[in-house]
Amino acid sequence: MAGFDVGGRLPIFGRAGELTPGAIILLVVLLAVVVAVAVIVIRTRMNGARTLELTVKARVAEKREARGGMGDCLVTFELAEGETRKLRLTGAQAALLAEGRAGALTYRGKEFISFE
Repeated sequence: MAGFDVGGRLPIFGRAGELTPGAIILLVVLLAVVVAVAVIVIRTRMNGARTLELTVKARVAEKREARGGMGDCLVTFELAEGETRKLRLTGAQAALLAEGRAGALTYRGKEFISFE
């Protein structure tokens, strides 16, 4: 087959065990992507940890299944000040809540902690 003969070498990786400039560039790019993702995940978690834990009076306004949520639910709480908070809960946590029920909501950022 004319046009496909590259001298027994794959264009990027060369012969078995041989690194070419293309392979080195590919590995460096992959490593940079992995490092960038790790930095983003760590920053996001650190910012979430710095958020204050709040307990406020609230009412369960709505419960619905979260998109692609493997049994997770998105629950909307109406706070006493008129604001609303949408928090993701596991199916087991959401099963304990009934729409219209009032109580004390404890949350940190977007993380649900408890509702009593």
